[in-house]
Amino acid sequence: MRLHPGRWKRASGVVVTAACVAGLSLTSARADVADFYRGKTINIVIGYSVGGGYDVFARLLALHLGRHVPGNPKVVPQNMPGAGSRKAGMYLYEVAPRDGTTIGTIGRNEPIAPLIEPGVKFDGTKFSWIGSIADDNSICLAWHNARVKTWQELQSKELTVAALATGDNTVTVPVMLRNLFGAKVILVKGYPGTNDMFLALERGEVEGACGVSWRPIMTQRRDWITGKKINVLVQVALERDPSLPDTPMITDFVRDHDQLKTLSLLIATQAMARPFLSPPGIPDDRKQALREAFDRTMQDPQFLADANKAALYVHPMSGAQIDALLKDIYATPKDLIERAAKAIQE
Repeated sequence: MRLHPGRWKRASGVVVTAACVAGLSLTSARADVADFYRGKTINIVIGYSVGGGYDVFARLLALHLGRHVPGNPKVVPQNMPGAGSRKAGMYLYEVAPRDGTTIGTIGRNEPIAPLIEPGVKFDGTKFSWIGSIADDNSICLAWHNARVKTWQELQSKELTVAALATGDNTVTVPVMLRNLFGAKVILVKGYPGTNDMFLALERGEVEGACGVSWRPIMTQRRDWITGKKINVLVQVALERDPSLPDTPMITDFVRDHDQLKTLSLLIATQAMARPFLSPPGIPDDRKQALREAFDRTMQDPQFLADANKAALYVHPMSGAQIDALLKDIYATPKDLIERAAKAIQE
């Protein structure tokens, strides 16, 4: 239908007016967020001890995030180790202020713990997810003087591995390898962070570790590789890390489709290996501001230069993508969830 010129003028005026109102509303919202954050401090709660991968990534983010949050608040990292980061996760879920002044980083498996662990009382989809700095493959490794040198030998020889706490990747992965694939791993739990685990490995307290991330070892423990101090037994991932071309994939040893589906569920959150989140129910405008600030930080030349200098791998996932991933996981059929829960029973 052809619009009369006079009517078009009036209609276009309405459109222009609506656009102006929307623009003013957006500008006002940004100003409100800036007013809130100006002069304030954002605390980053780190669920692990100092020196591990999660700690290093959080401290790097803390150096740069504030420049991209409206109002330019100060950002301060705080360690809260305990129970494989569950202490920090429950603090964020139940105790931390819900005003956008607290974010945190917890273990990649924690968001799905309520599905596969009895007695875990939170909903991972309720957190305000900000984003993840990188994905990462988990590996199982043995110290050079351990009796176990290969994945095949782990089927017949015992390997004592360091671990954090129930629910953490360093427990879930070796228990899964034992229950699904017959790996003869013996867990020594209770370390507050991976840095503590690695020191224990170097001191000879344990013989190996499973469920640890490969990329930080490449950078923070480069001497382990150049000095041939470790043997990487298997990659516990769905896609091969190109820097480990000769290390077998756990998928090479899957027996059937059901086992593959169980494995895939248990390691799905490796895609969000370095996640950051805020408590449930923070104001939407502040949640959006934190997400946008995170996304801009991931593209910030200064941030990327510092990450490169520290040899840290950056491959981000947005908060919205984390929401979608967890929504998909939480929709998993009950029978598959039950199989996965059984696969990580210690």
